[in-house]
Amino acid sequence: MTIAFMSFFAAVIADRIHRRVGLVWLLPILLFAGAFSLIYWQRTEAAGAGDLRFYGMVQFFPLAAIPVIFWLFRDYRYTEGKPLLLAIGWYVGSKIMEHFDLLLLGLSGGTVSGHSLKHMAAAVAVFWVLRMLNDAQNS
Repeated sequence: MTIAFMSFFAAVIADRIHRRVGLVWLLPILLFAGAFSLIYWQRTEAAGAGDLRFYGMVQFFPLAAIPVIFWLFRDYRYTEGKPLLLAIGWYVGSKIMEHFDLLLLGLSGGTVSGHSLKHMAAAVAVFWVLRMLNDAQNS
């Protein structure tokens, strides 16, 4: 997931701000940061601390930064605002469903958990990204 988040963030930067900065400079740095966040989490988990702060930043900073980038940098070729904002909304919804995993399991009478709903909502988010890219290719 961190590789996908960081690649997506670099792609938005490349499309909206500067292609070379996004792809040549930031993409490798962001990919390293994403992978390192998992290594750090695993190491702190093994030590009994389980520090998720860096992993959380890798997941949530792009969600906050992308709408700001859309607002400040309005010219684009591929990253149309509406589908991407819908994708972000669905992803935020997936994280909320994950957080309320057991509550949703109870509300559904044990039929479906928040974790399962999280995966469905995340798939809808991916649909909006794919639709955006398809629309950009066909225009």
